[in-house]
Amino acid sequence: MATIISELFHVAVSRTVINIIILLITCAVYTYSLLHGFKGISKLANICIYMFFGLIAFVLLFGGETRYIIETGFSSLGRMIQNFVDLSTFTDPLRTSNFPQNWTIYYWAYWMVWCVAAPFFIGSISRGRTVRQTILGGYIFGVGSTLTSFIVLGNYSMGMQVTGKADFIAQYLESGDLYGMIVSIIKTMPGVC
Repeated sequence: MATIISELFHVAVSRTVINIIILLITCAVYTYSLLHGFKGISKLANICIYMFFGLIAFVLLFGGETRYIIETGFSSLGRMIQNFVDLSTFTDPLRTSNFPQNWTIYYWAYWMVWCVAAPFFIGSISRGRTVRQTILGGYIFGVGSTLTSFIVLGNYSMGMQVTGKADFIAQYLESGDLYGMIVSIIKTMPGVC
């Protein structure tokens, strides 16, 4: 995060100082939400939702890869639905690659961390709603927002790579700097730097 901020805003301060500033801002936001209770959390959630959909709309409408994003997104979504059972149950029994084993363990472990706290949070912010509304809302908005972000943001950089407008793969292979590549992707958007 410090690399992205220093590159995009041309801040000539050490990464440590930027990290401390980010930490202080995070603490201030957390303190605000804590002091204002559910209203504070609700306000922060609304701000995050508007920022998320604003970013998605900006990349989709002004990024220059709109057609590629939409066409590849629908194609990928269709392929996922078509092959869902096969992809969900594939274990690679001949071990041609260890991808299913490694990815599944990592992915499950990642989500196991969240499954402990998430139900309490969702339950506390869903006061006054039925169980059905809470479950359907969690699935529809959670999965829908995740798919939307993967489709729009992932296909934006893929579109830039495939059309030859940028070569992020070569940049990463040359430098090995993932954060630098993320900054390069952000810099390709209109109005940035």
